Order: sequence, then structure tokens, then C-alpha cells
Amino acid sequence: MAVKKEALSTKLILKLQKGTNENGQPVYAQRSIGNINPAVSDDDFSAIGEGIGNLQTLPVDSVNRQDQAALVNEG
Repeated sequence: MAVKKEALSTKLILKLQKGTNENGQPVYAQRSIGNINPAVSDDDFSAIGEGIGNLQTLPVDSVNRQDQAALVNEG
């Protein structure tokens, strides 16, 4: 039996640096935006993340993509 992957959803996660702790280590916060079309290319996804990141008051450490998919048996 062959297995097919069906994309279900995609989430954009911005990792933001909100300050440092008493040891000088960075402290992070996350902002998540769900219900993004899974068909969006990685280049477009990155551009979307950068655009939203520019609207944040905290500096963006990284733009992350989280895809969820179902594995379905064919046949």
C-alpha cells in the first residue's frame, strides 16, 4: 500500500527577543498566525513572515513554518 501525504494546515511562528535574563541570556516570546494556505511557497512564506515581523515592536529572531499533514493509505 502506498501512503500519500495530505497537507492540512500551516502556521507562521515568529520568535521575538523580548529582553535578557539576569545572566544576559536572551529571553524569547512567540507570535503564531494560523490558517495559512499550505500551498504557499517557502519564499513567499518568508516574505510574509518578514513583513509581519516589521510590524512588531520586538526584534525578530527567526521566522518559522510549521506544517501539519495527514498520512493516508491509497488503495
